[in-house]
Order: sequence, then structure tokens, then C-alpha cells
Amino acid sequence: MKKSIMLVLLLLLAAAAGGGAFYQFIYKDPGSVTSSSSEQVYADSVRMLAGLGGGSGVNQRYAGVVEPLDTWSAKLANDRTVEETFVKVGDSVKKGDKLFSYDVASEQNSIEEVQIEIETTLNAIDQDKRSIETYKKQLAKATAEEKEEINVSILQAENTIKQNEYTIKAKELEKKKHETNIENSTVYSEMDGVVKSINDQNDTSDMSGTGKGSDGYITIMETGKFRVKGTVNEQNVSDLVAGQEMLCFSRVDSSLFWRGTISSVDTDNAAQKEDSYYGTSDSSNGSSNYAFYVELDTSEGLMLGQHLYLEIDRGQDRKKNGIWLETYYINTDEDGSAWVWAVNSRNRLEKRAVTLGDEDEETLTVQITDGLTQNDYIAAPSEDCREGIPVVRNDQYEESNDEIPAGEEFFEEGDFDGGDEVIGEEQFDEMDMGGDLSQMIDMGM
Repeated sequence: MKKSIMLVLLLLLAAAAGGGAFYQFIYKDPGSVTSSSSEQVYADSVRMLAGLGGGSGVNQRYAGVVEPLDTWSAKLANDRTVEETFVKVGDSVKKGDKLFSYDVASEQNSIEEVQIEIETTLNAIDQDKRSIETYKKQLAKATAEEKEEINVSILQAENTIKQNEYTIKAKELEKKKHETNIENSTVYSEMDGVVKSINDQNDTSDMSGTGKGSDGYITIMETGKFRVKGTVNEQNVSDLVAGQEMLCFSRVDSSLFWRGTISSVDTDNAAQKEDSYYGTSDSSNGSSNYAFYVELDTSEGLMLGQHLYLEIDRGQDRKKNGIWLETYYINTDEDGSAWVWAVNSRNRLEKRAVTLGDEDEETLTVQITDGLTQNDYIAAPSEDCREGIPVVRNDQYEESNDEIPAGEEFFEEGDFDGGDEVIGEEQFDEMDMGGDLSQMIDMGM
């Protein structure tokens, strides 16, 4: 009985060892280096790097939205009230169209009040002048002491006249202001555009005057001329500078794009959260976004509010036949042979020879005529690259947004060693290691 138990235990140990060898044989690339799960490199698809099939290559992308090139605000004058508004939000207006008019009844009342004050002051001046004439007649008959008093009275009357004359000038200016307000009681648009907003005239905020920028009573958006407002994360903001040429791609059809130039990068004010893509992110990760503005060469075909993808113009719009990669990815041996760090069928890194074609010195790219397809994955050269090391494919990593360990999770079922079907990991785990030993023996363990 004891001999039988010992025999079973020995068979179980042999089966476990054989299973481990089988697993190592199946899931590890022959000849691969031994590495811990923490050793891995990241690879991108050739399709994406070469900008094939709707991709945009390795160019950093930023979110952008089409907005009017300019806005103009009609602001309320101080101490004036609106009598009638002639437009509503969304209306199209031309330069010279009426927007609103002020109440002129109060202006008329003010003019009448000022006129009464002017007339009263004129009467006071006439009275003082007559008093001066009387004082001068009295001087001829007055004593020396009386003359001194009369001269003082004359000086006082003359000073009062000067003060009243100054008052009249001020009142005349006030009257002129009210008359001008009546003449200019209607406010007209100073640009072609669309009414963006109409604020409450009782708003206590400063809405005096007219001009660009800050909101007033009525704000007009210029039509026909657009710019693109982009959003860049603080980690990438140093890549963008005024005067830089940009490409603005349609999100619906990547073959449609517009050229433009960065007019400014607003690093003084953190932008509100925008739609994020590649180079942008929200405040949840502790970093800030900033706005930058692209003035377009032409805005034909664009719509106000349309969302776009923005890229620095590096000539990527010029379509080339075949696979073109940045020369950065190409390694060259002493004998001149070229190769790349490619991902094999078992998701391990390998050196793969490639044949090079033409080179574009402007975009620093080279054509790959043989050795790679757009379905392959390659890694950027680094000191971490070694043959056999596990690989994380960036597109799969981003889609799951979770940490994906390298190795068997990426193992793809297929042909192995002459076409025999490889047993998948799930099948391996479901095998009853402690049960039917004949099952394992029949499989060669």
C-alpha cells in the first residue's frame, strides 16, 4: 500500500515538472532572455507611426474648436437706460444695422432743467453788473472810508460774475452732452456678424462704452472669418510658439485639413476643461491646460463651433506610397544592413531586418520597402531593448486604461512548430493536474 502511494506521488511530481516544462515551451519564445515581469518595453503599430488608415503618425495632437476671429460688444453708457432692442440672440446683422436705442425722455428733461439753471445764472450776472454800475456812481460822492467799502463790494460782485460765467460754461457743456445723447440714441453694429448674447441691462457689472473683448449689453460674433482655439497641456505647452505653422484636421474625414499659424499661446491663464485628445488632459491629473490660437489661411468649409484635431505642420499632409517611418526607429549595423526592434508573434521583441527605400530629409522619414507590414508593431530604440523581452502594445494599453502585464496576456493563438494548434492558456489552466494522469501522459508530459 505504501509503495502504491509513493508511486502516485512520484508520478504527480513528474507530471507537475512536465507541465511546467510544457508551459515554458509553449509560452516562452525559444532562445528568449530570462526577464522578470517588470521588464518590458512599449511598442506602437506601424500603421499608426506611418500615418496609415486614418492615423496621424507620431505627431502630437491637440483638441481645437472653431470660433470667430473677432467679437465686438456694444456696451451701455453710464446712467442711461435702454428703451428698445431691435435684435435677438442668433440674429444675423450687417455693419450699420440698428441694435438698440436709449430712452431720450430723461435727456429731454435734463436739457430743460439745465436751460433753466443757465437762465437763472444769466439773470444773476446781469444783477451783479447793475450793482457794479451803482457802486461806481457812489464812489464820486463817497468819503475815503466809504470808498474803501464800495471797492470791496465791487470786487465781490466781479468775482461772483466770473464764478457764474464758469457755471454757465459747464451747464452749456452738460446741455450739449444731453443733446448729443439724443442725436446718438440709437446704437448700430460695427461689424457683420451674429448676435452672440444680450445681457440684462440692469446688470451691475461695468458695461460702459463699446469695444472688443469683454462682454457688453450686446455682443456680436464676426462671421466669415474664423480662427481655431486649441488646448495644450502644461507638459507640452513649450512645444508651441507664436508663428508656428499648424494643420487642422477634420474629426470626421482625416483627408480634410486647413492650414494656419499660431497667433498666440495664452500661458497666463489656465483654460477651462476642454475635449481632450493625445496632448490634452483635464485637471483631474493635477496638471493645467492652456489655450492657444491658430489663424487660418482660409476658413472655407468650416463651421462655427466645429471640433478639429491640431498638429504641428511637419509635412505629414504630403501623402507617400508605402510605409514611411521616422529615421529614429531605424538601426544600422557596421555593414550597412538596417533593422528595427519588431514584435514577434509571441509578443516578444526581436531584431528584424528591413530594406530601405527613399529618404525624406525634410520630414526625417525613410521608406520601408521590405521587412514590415502596417500590421506589425515596433519599439523605439533604447537601452532597454533586448531580444526576447516582453512587449506592451500601446494601443491595447490605452484602450483598457489599466496596467497590462507583458507576456502571456498578449499571447495570440496560432500555428506553432509546423502548424500544430497551440493550446491556449485557458485550456492549460482547466486541465485537471491532479486527476487523469493518462491525459497528461498522452500529451507527452
